[in-house]
Amino acid sequence: MPGETVLVADRNRRFLEKTEEILSKAGYRPVLVRNGDEAAELITEQSPGIVLARASLPDRDGYDLIRHAKRNDAAVSSVIIFGSGEKVREQKAADAGADNWLVRPLKRTELLACLRDMAAIRRLRLKISAARGAGGETTDELEPSRAGDGIFDKATGFYTFKFFKEVLFREVKRAKRHQFPISLALIAFDPGDTFAGSKAAGDVRRRLLGGLAVAVRQSVRDIDLLTEVADDRMLALLPYTDAAGALQVGRRIVEAVNGHEPIRSAGTSWRSTVVVGVASIKAGQPISFAKLMRDARIALERAESQGVD
Repeated sequence: MPGETVLVADRNRRFLEKTEEILSKAGYRPVLVRNGDEAAELITEQSPGIVLARASLPDRDGYDLIRHAKRNDAAVSSVIIFGSGEKVREQKAADAGADNWLVRPLKRTELLACLRDMAAIRRLRLKISAARGAGGETTDELEPSRAGDGIFDKATGFYTFKFFKEVLFREVKRAKRHQFPISLALIAFDPGDTFAGSKAAGDVRRRLLGGLAVAVRQSVRDIDLLTEVADDRMLALLPYTDAAGALQVGRRIVEAVNGHEPIRSAGTSWRSTVVVGVASIKAGQPISFAKLMRDARIALERAESQGVD
């Protein structure tokens, strides 16, 4: 968003000078720095809304810098920058909390498009934070239709389906208007049938679902919207996320669930599995939730039939 403070940390002076020119003309307030320690100090002092950090920096690398920025301001949007010829460590960037990554050399249009996305992500984070901080009373834009409907499901920590739908349709409209990519992940939960005849079946299933919910929440960003749509189905709306990013989220969910501790009851262990189907619509393409849902269901059915996650 114009007027937003953008901290750019890169050891290349010429890149910083050119970036400052581009950002200033676009209405941003650039803060430029060439080493990690100084960047960390400026983040603490100025709390920039967007941080662009070179992966390799003197004193403190970009990954650690982004983790520091997230600790300082949970709503900050961040981007890792890789130099030309530098190995792109997409997973490491995601694990550090980066919302995106770029590879130099950068075109002016590419940089500004990324900043536009980061500003939109920050706005959404601030709105969600306001909703959470109000304990269920939200800003006008996010307010549920009927008071008392609630925002979060106590069992899973996900959004209630009613609230999810309201925000979803706003995000679809926003993606159409501003030509952002948007993705959807459909998550199928399989607790297995080994405990079907057990007296503890209901308790085990609830505990498995609770563990799955934790694993899924830890695998997505704070701007991604989660809801439960059936006993064995969950949805994740992924704003500002293209197909590659959605596949990465799907892989993280599967890995997190697979790595989760099994549930133990009456001397027996149970472990759930998940299958994830993802669908994406590119920026500028016609967008509808119905198409996203249909494509995600097809992808899920294909994965299930092939016996893959």
